[in-house]
Amino acid sequence: MEKFDFSNYRFRASMFGDLMSGGKDITDKQKELIHQLSNKDSLTEKQQITLDELIKKRDTIELSKGAKTLLRKLRREVKFKRRREINSKYLTKGIELEEEAIDWLSLYHDTVFTNNKERRENKYFTGECDIIEGYDTKVAWSIDTLPDPEEPLPPIYEYQNRIYMMLWDKEEWTTSSIAISMLEDHIKKTIYGDLWKWKGEDIPDWRKIELIKYYCYEEEFFLKMLSKNDVVISKDSDEKTIDMFMSFIEIPMHERIVEKTIKRDKSIEKKMITIAKLARKYMQDLEDKMYLKQNL
Repeated sequence: MEKFDFSNYRFRASMFGDLMSGGKDITDKQKELIHQLSNKDSLTEKQQITLDELIKKRDTIELSKGAKTLLRKLRREVKFKRRREINSKYLTKGIELEEEAIDWLSLYHDTVFTNNKERRENKYFTGECDIIEGYDTKVAWSIDTLPDPEEPLPPIYEYQNRIYMMLWDKEEWTTSSIAISMLEDHIKKTIYGDLWKWKGEDIPDWRKIELIKYYCYEEEFFLKMLSKNDVVISKDSDEKTIDMFMSFIEIPMHERIVEKTIKRDKSIEKKMITIAKLARKYMQDLEDKMYLKQNL
């Protein structure tokens, strides 16, 4: 088998964040401390050690242990074309509701967004964004899986956005996490999956309502799903069923979206390119070693 050439390999935007643990920038507090210590007339021995360590941390860019583990897997995946297909109910919901998420976001921002179908690449990276106006949509599995608005964007999404900014020449990029009511078929499967708990008996209406309520956020859709799953509310319904039905609260649009925006930073892009170069070299060194073994 011929030796594979990784010298021009382009990294996918969706995975590159996992390689950046060795190239992360220092925190704002650490930057401020460097500034303060660097401008002091004199430093104690402890302060000098702290300053030296912070400067080293700021200027050192290397592949982390975790990044190297990922790259070893990536080399085999690319060379032997054995990329594992990732399937999960969470990923499936996001794919099936992609168009709806973009329509929903357009309504939320009172504009018309363009669903991108183009894959772009530069010398180091490749990616296919969701919306060319500078948004990436993430469909939450349920309302409680929306990210905390006060927490920073996870690195895997941050660097995905940074690659999109490079490829589409934007100054900022936003990850929009959206809670959208579950698809009808998924709701039916969820209810059916609960059947084993009732030991051959029918699922009581109160339990069906509880499951439907958890995954439906608009009143109209909630009522439709009750009908589709043979739930009828009447004066003869038991008290628990009526209480469960009456407890439904429609969740407004602004409560079902969390957006986090990343600003473009050329210094971070330089670190990303350095990591990409180191990653290529690491994979190529592995490939060279395996090629030598093959030809011994």
